[in-house]
Amino acid sequence: MSQHFRRIEQLRGWRQTVFVLALAERAYPNYALFGQLSGQVHHELLRRTLDALWEAVPDRESSLNYQKIAERLEAQVPDPAQFEGYGVYPAADACNLALDVLFSRLEPDRRLAVASARVSLNTVTDFVEMTEAEGVEEDERAHHLDRHPLVKRELRFQRELVEALQKASYPSTELLASLRELASDGGVSNIGITLEEESESD
Repeated sequence: MSQHFRRIEQLRGWRQTVFVLALAERAYPNYALFGQLSGQVHHELLRRTLDALWEAVPDRESSLNYQKIAERLEAQVPDPAQFEGYGVYPAADACNLALDVLFSRLEPDRRLAVASARVSLNTVTDFVEMTEAEGVEEDERAHHLDRHPLVKRELRFQRELVEALQKASYPSTELLASLRELASDGGVSNIGITLEEESESD
């Protein structure tokens, strides 16, 4: 695992931005579903933010006001203390990943990619523990997580992202489209949920 994160830590500049943005894209359904069920957050804002960030990556002269967008999005991060049910946690993680992208454009941080990778992976492992860890002995939990399909899927996704970004010389339209498609994975989030009705309601 340490080697996995060391490779991620090597990402810099636009590669780091795209890596974290792809994690946020993959987590988006978690936030959108929470918004639909709770009616307490406006998931459309996160959707518009992600769309704008993908478009801004190759544009060095982007006119996006990252500070203003971050302030709006921060107000939409659900507070777990204010909601019942587990869904608020992956929803908050999804929103915070998008905020990480915005903050990175305001103040670059070389540790951001690794921190965000851990957030995304923790979203998955926490979900697995919450839904399937009952009855699993404490000393077996780590092994249970390591071999779980959702955890393997998340790590494979992160590795594919890193490999693609390391090979790329610049953020071409084709590269960004392929990574966005990889991240979206047909609308399936990092914890395996899908927004089947979103396209009909938009």
